[in-house]
Amino acid sequence: MNDMTDAQISKALALAIGWQESDLYQGGDGSYVAVRRSGVFDTWKVFDYTDETVIWRVAERFDCWPYLLTRDGTWRAVFKDRDGLYMTEAEADTAAKAVALAVIAAHGG
Repeated sequence: MNDMTDAQISKALALAIGWQESDLYQGGDGSYVAVRRSGVFDTWKVFDYTDETVIWRVAERFDCWPYLLTRDGTWRAVFKDRDGLYMTEAEADTAAKAVALAVIAAHGG
């Protein structure tokens, strides 16, 4: 899963946290993902896991926080279940990617 592009990770994360495929739009060149925000008029907003206003809200909502492995500079994030037991973990080169990958893995992505 770690060989996914940033856009692929963003899309998988959006699906993992509850967005429907019909509410996602991937840019023509595949470089970005947008989510539909329904209201009086449908609007689209770029959904990018590398955006701190996206990933840290996801981390808080799912109680999935990263920590740095000092041995090699890799980030690890652990997703816990409701009982506080560790369910899924992921490692990546950035804290945001580790959180995204752990949430995706925990939700069957």
